[in-house]
Amino acid sequence: MGFFARVRTLVFGKANDTLDRMENKIPEPLLNQYIRDMDVSIRKAHEALVRQMAFKVRIENSIKEAEGQIKLRLRNAEDALGAGEEDLAYRAMSDRLVQEENVGILKVQLRDAEEKLMEFNNRLTEMREERDRMLRQKDQIVARSHYNVAMTKMDTVLRMTSSDSAIANFDRIRDRVENASIETEARLQVREQYRNSGNKAFEELARKGTVQKQLDELKLKLQAK
Repeated sequence: MGFFARVRTLVFGKANDTLDRMENKIPEPLLNQYIRDMDVSIRKAHEALVRQMAFKVRIENSIKEAEGQIKLRLRNAEDALGAGEEDLAYRAMSDRLVQEENVGILKVQLRDAEEKLMEFNNRLTEMREERDRMLRQKDQIVARSHYNVAMTKMDTVLRMTSSDSAIANFDRIRDRVENASIETEARLQVREQYRNSGNKAFEELARKGTVQKQLDELKLKLQAK
């Protein structure tokens, strides 16, 4: 394989690979371009149909003209014979025969033209129907493509970070916070119990002091008697 052939193969290979990636990831611009290409093809097909219709009309006009010449040459031959001009009548009949042969050829061409005209018309109808189908399905294809891209990204994220491990880490932090809350509550309760027990000791001591004081006062009162 020559150098330029290899370069051409490389360029087209990369271009096709790029188009494939675009079709898989962001197909909307390509779909729009394909629809525009279809519009161009439809316009060219319509122009071909118009040309074929014009060609058919020209053949029909030629047939009418030739048939008119056939009738005219017949009258010319009759007039020439009536005037005793047999040579002139012969030329008129010869020309009439040429026109008849021409009509036969033109009718064959007309039949072919009508067949091609029908073929062009059917093809144009099919192309328009295909374009309508492309327009109807474009939004659905784009939506499905966006969905596929989103699911691919989600799958990539899930492969990088398993949902199970994420749930486990979440639960681990929740348990840690709950355990810390339980420990804090326990420490507060212990502290409160310690504070309450100290207060009771002081209250008991104060009560005993009051009782002792009252007892001493009672003893002094009895001695005074």
